[in-house]
Amino acid sequence: MFSTMRSAFQLTTVLVALAANACAAQGGWPVAGAATKPSCAGGLVRTAADAARYGACERVDGDLRISTSELSDLSALSGLRRVSGKLEIDGNTRLDDLSGLEQLQQVGSLSIHDNAELDDLSGLENLRGARDVEISGNTELASLRGLEGLTHVETLVIAHNGLYQTTGLGNLTDVGELAIGDNPKLNSLHGLGSLAHARSVQIRNNPRLCARGMLPALTHVDHELSLSANRGLSQPDVRRLLSRIEHDMARPSSDGTARLEASLH
Repeated sequence: MFSTMRSAFQLTTVLVALAANACAAQGGWPVAGAATKPSCAGGLVRTAADAARYGACERVDGDLRISTSELSDLSALSGLRRVSGKLEIDGNTRLDDLSGLEQLQQVGSLSIHDNAELDDLSGLENLRGARDVEISGNTELASLRGLEGLTHVETLVIAHNGLYQTTGLGNLTDVGELAIGDNPKLNSLHGLGSLAHARSVQIRNNPRLCARGMLPALTHVDHELSLSANRGLSQPDVRRLLSRIEHDMARPSSDGTARLEASLH
């Protein structure tokens, strides 16, 4: 009898092991143990089924691209906290905000571009770290609310958006390269009111940009400050901005270059 029970137990163990191996083979997604946090490989999200595959993931290793989807929100990604590579959100015709990403705290870089109905960036309020940020080609984007957690980025590009203001960047104090260009409605940089230091700044072809709130805290630019084709800025406006930082740029930078350039047209 004991021999029969032992055989039955061994058979049960084999069946359980086979079932576990079969489950682990489906989809290639890791199963988290009690002491581990779920992580997933990077990939492309285009459908609700694609998004559901990331439903249990707290971390994505690599790049995650949410592209040309029909998703109206990103609630399927509500557990996501970190993307080690680039998080790219582009060409999504039904997204009007980024609801569902409220737990996201860290990305390698962030690119949000060409989302036709995107109104704001709400959903990113807990994002605290991103090396590079690009916000471009979002024609309905009214503000940058959602980026309040960022205090430093290496590259910030704001181009071809429907923005009137840069509200949402009020806690940013330091940036490597800042490029703001080709925003036809942008009339104020007041949202960048805490920015004190940049390696380079290029502000071009923002025809409605006016002097109100024109980077009031910016006093240190290491290499280059370039303003061009911002027709709303008068010569006195430009001179006031340049005079604030000209003395600092007169000191040679580490690579021996410093350039100050401004034109109205």
